[in-house]
Formats: sequence, structure tokens, C-alpha cells
Amino acid sequence: DGDEDEDGEYEEDEKDRIPPELVLGGIRQILKTHSRLVLPFLVPQLAKTPLTLFRAQALASLSEVLGSGFYRYVEDVEKAFVDAVRREAERGNSPMRGEYLAHAATMNAHLQQDSVHGLVSTLCEAIQAPRAPGLETVMPHDKYAAVELVGRFASETKCDLLHSVESLLTSSMSLFVHGGFPELLKASVVASAAVMKHVPKNKAQDYIKLLKSILRDTTHDANTGDQVLFELPGLSVRNALRPFIPLLTEGLMKGAEKTKEISAAVLGSLVSLTSAAALTPYVMLITGPLIRMASENFAESVKLAILSALRFLLEKCGPRLKAFFSALQTTFRKALKHTSKEVREETVKGLAAMMKYNPRVDNVILDLHNSIPRESEESIKVTILQAVERVLSQKQTAQRVSKPLLSKLLATVGDLVSDQHDHVRNAAADAFGVVMQWIDEAEAKTAIAKRVTRAASDEWQGRHGKAAAIRAMAKSGGKGVDAKLVDSTLAPLIKDDEVAVAAAAVDAVKSVLLAGPAGNTDPETLLGCLGEAVRTRTGDVQSRAILALTAYGHFEPEACFENLGSGLTLQPLAEAYEIASKGDVKYDIRIAVAACVGYFQHAEDLKDSQKAAEKRTAAACKLLSSKGKTAGTAAKLIAAMAKKALPKITPDEYKIAIKDLSR
Repeated sequence: DGDEDEDGEYEEDEKDRIPPELVLGGIRQILKTHSRLVLPFLVPQLAKTPLTLFRAQALASLSEVLGSGFYRYVEDVEKAFVDAVRREAERGNSPMRGEYLAHAATMNAHLQQDSVHGLVSTLCEAIQAPRAPGLETVMPHDKYAAVELVGRFASETKCDLLHSVESLLTSSMSLFVHGGFPELLKASVVASAAVMKHVPKNKAQDYIKLLKSILRDTTHDANTGDQVLFELPGLSVRNALRPFIPLLTEGLMKGAEKTKEISAAVLGSLVSLTSAAALTPYVMLITGPLIRMASENFAESVKLAILSALRFLLEKCGPRLKAFFSALQTTFRKALKHTSKEVREETVKGLAAMMKYNPRVDNVILDLHNSIPRESEESIKVTILQAVERVLSQKQTAQRVSKPLLSKLLATVGDLVSDQHDHVRNAAADAFGVVMQWIDEAEAKTAIAKRVTRAASDEWQGRHGKAAAIRAMAKSGGKGVDAKLVDSTLAPLIKDDEVAVAAAAVDAVKSVLLAGPAGNTDPETLLGCLGEAVRTRTGDVQSRAILALTAYGHFEPEACFENLGSGLTLQPLAEAYEIASKGDVKYDIRIAVAACVGYFQHAEDLKDSQKAAEKRTAAACKLLSSKGKTAGTAAKLIAAMAKKALPKITPDEYKIAIKDLSR
């Protein structure tokens, strides 16, 4: 008996030393016949931590004869091996780390079926264990060791892993998020691929669902449900997609409708979460089956999943799909007439994504143009108009359309700006606003005079369409929108007796104010129009005008601050507040005032933000008080509101109130 040295071995006199091979050979013979008697004494001694290289070698050497009773000890042994591999990695001793890993893999390869559960649960626990705060940038060597052992075990074992695939795949892919550790990512990809080989073909549908669940859990916040990762680093490792593509294309091509839907959805997720470079080798393998299935008559949900996957492919690897553009154009042309609104909307997005790279722009635009007058179904005509607007909103696409075709298109959609159907009219106005940006100045002036400038003979649909067209023109770049058009058309339409017309005019004023061309319009005139609507209108028109002033304060705070004392923003809000009978109107006005004075301008420093807002409000009220009795009354009301009502609005309330605001 010698004394144990610092490495855990015993020092012996040289003459008394027995070669390790003989010792292990003797233990091997005993284990063959008396494993159940020997294991309770032997294994705890061998698995003591810290694990030494000799004992690791012994466990590997004896693994073939450990017998069925070893399952009682497998968890402790695996923990000892993971700890040893981690220890050597942290010491920077790569050769020693490799030896421990090899011994662990050798032992695991010889485990019997009854030990699988313990091994899997131990390794998965090590992989998924939460990390201590502050260690996010430190290589997690324990997870690295565990996932490497998963990969080796799944590759080398002869055991049935059917009931362990879910745990092993979930754990391995959970490491796909660690983009800062290339070795860990590579090991997790290798492990995932090895585990996927144990998926039986007759159970494919279950594992496609599992893959969908894993991708969602890995990329979404567990508490809020919001997506927090939009590219999964592990999927961009070389060959990471290889084990999944055959399973998914098989499910897409040969599965039941529900399997087809899930397969297409998972393909879409993989595409959207993978870098373009890593996706490139698989583009052909994915696109062909998707296009073939897109041409079949499946349920709406299946069609939608397939079209979404195609769109993700086009957005990620558009130029790589040029060989499929002809087939895709045919697919999209048919899908634009689908009975489902959701399918048509997804088709529009896919078509726009393709047109960024399609050299045959005129052919597609001409096809859309010719379909507009031929289509009798209102909803489909709207979709075609939306496709025109979406495609031409892309500068790189619109600049390649020939001028004669743009002129034809402007005339066709211009005729529909006064259409009797609301949805057609709005969609035509949006398309008109976009096309206007790509024609020359002379043609733009002619089109405005003919299609947009208010005329006394206009029916209410025509007046509504003109307001909608001005809104679209402002949002698309503002060509043709100037002070003259505001004075001659928008200002009178704010006072229109038809509620829909006045509401559309308010939206147009807001767009001109916030998104229109600087210098071509007078902000005071636009604010005066909104103030008039806040004061004199009720219902939808007034609500939209209040929201427009809220948006002005939120998106253009500096410009809004300059106008606080002018009476253009705070005074009409105060006057409307005083006579409002509905609580929701009063609440909306309080939010608008908070936005205009910048009460929540700097949410990260709320106290300073509120102090600055109080000073602005006081200065604005002082100026207002000097402008006469009505303005003075409004100033007092605003001052009271700033002192009592605004402090009661919480930052969360304000965020909710403004979350749907847009320019």
C-alpha cells in the first residue's frame, strides 16, 4: 500500500508494482462472472472525483464487462468524466482533455440498454444547466464536453435511442445560440446530426413537430413569447442543415396535409434563421419541392406555409433562385387569385422579393397591368393593385421598368382612384402614389391636375380617393405634393360632410406633415388643418386628428416643441378636452398632450424628461395666455393637465397608447 500522490495514484516500491494491464485483466475476468458483487465496490472507487487518467482508462477498458448492473452508477461516472474533460480544458491541456474524452466515449459505446436513460439525462442536464451571471463570454467547457459525448455516443452506440431522441436533440440544438464559441457550435451540430440518424422513417411526422418546437423555443423569449434571435448561429455552421433537409422534403412531398404544412413551416424557419452563405448549398434541394407542392390544390394553411418558405428563400438567396424565376412567376400568378386573403397577401410579398432580382421586370408588370381591368372579383383586383404597389416600392425594381409602361400603369390605376368600391379605391390610391414617384415632372403635374386636384363635380368616392392618393404620394416620397395642393384640395376636404372623406383627408395631412417633402409644404397650414378637425369634428375624424398630433409630437419632437406656444397644437387639444363628453376622447387628448410636450421623450431618464416637459409646458402656456381670452383659457387647462393628469400616465400606458402610431 503506497501513499496517494497529487494525481490520485498510489506510490509503490518498484519491486512491488504490478503492471496496470495485469490488474485490469484480472478485474475483467472477475467481472465476467461476478459483476453484480464487484460493481458496488469497484465503480465508486474508479469514479471518484477528481477523476484520474488511470481510473478513466480503467473504466474504458472494463466497459465491455461491466454488465447490466452498471446502470446504477452511470450518472456518477458521466459526471466524473464531464468534470475531468472540463478541468483539462480550463487548464489548456488539450492532449489530456482528448484522452479523457476518448476514454469516456469508449465506455459509453459499450453501455447496455438499461444505462441509456441515466447517461442521456446526465449529459442533457449538463448541457442545459443555467450559467452563472457574468460568464456569458467565457467558454462553457462543461457543456462542450457533454455535447461532444452526446455526438460520440449517438454515432457509436448500438442501443435503441428512440425514446431519447427528443431530449438529445433538444439539448444539442439548445447550444446553437452560442455564436461566440465556434468549437461548441461545431460540436452541437455534429451531435444533432448523429442524433437525427436515430429518427425512424415511420415516425418522421413526430420529429418534424419536435424540430418546429425546438426552433421556436431556441429563438423566442420564454416569458414574453417575442422572437429574440433572427439568425441562429448553429444553423450557419457547415453541414448543419444536412440532417434536416431530407426529413422535411420527404414530409413535404409524401406526408399528409398536416405534415406538409408543418414541413413547409419548418423549412421556412430554417431558411429565415440560416445565413445566406450556409443556405446556398441547399437552395436547389429546398426550392424544387416547394414549387412543385405550391402548384397543388391544398388547404389554405398548407399553401400559406409553402409560399412563406419560398419568400424566405427569395429574401435570403434571391440571385441563387434565378433558374426558378419562370416557375415562380407562374406560381405567384395563380396564387394571386387564391380565395384566401392571407395566401394572396403572402404571394404579394413573395412576388416583390423575386422582382428585386428578376431581369424581366416589364413582363411581370405588364402582366399585372393587364390583369387589373380584366379582373371582376373585387378582392382579387385589390390584391393585384397591392402587388403593383409593393413591387414598385422597391427602388431597384422600379428603376428598371420602362417609362411607357409606367405611363400606362399610372393611367390604369388613376382611373380606379374614384372607384365605387372602398378597398379597390384605397389600393388604387396606394399604387398611384408609388407610380407617381417614377414618372417625369411634366407627366406628374398632368396626372395631379387630372386625378388628384379637387373638382366641384366630384362624387364623394372621388373626393375620398383624391385624399387617399395624396396620402400615398406623401408616404412614397412626396413628388407633386406642395402647398398649392394642400390649400386647394386637402384643407377643404377636412371640412367635407362625408365622414370617410374628412377622415381620409386627416390621414393625408398627417402623412404630408410627417413624411412629405420638407420645404414644399407649410407645417403651420397642416397643423391648422389638424387643429380645425380636433376642434370642430367628432367621432372618427376627431380621433384621427388627435392621433395625428400625437404622432407629430412623437416622431417630430423638436419641430413640435417650436410650435407649442403658437396655439397650433395645445390650444385645439385643450378646447376639445373641455367639451369632450367621452372618457376615451379625454384620455386620447391627454396622451396627445404628453407626446407634444415630450413628457416621455427620454424613457431611460424619466425624471429629467418630465422636468424638461414641465418647463416647456409652462413656457408654452405663458405664450398662449398672451394671445387672448380663448387661448388663455386653453393655457390654464393645459397647465392643470400637466400638473395633475399627466403624472398619472405611466410609461407602460404611454407605450401601449403609441405602439400603433406610424408616419
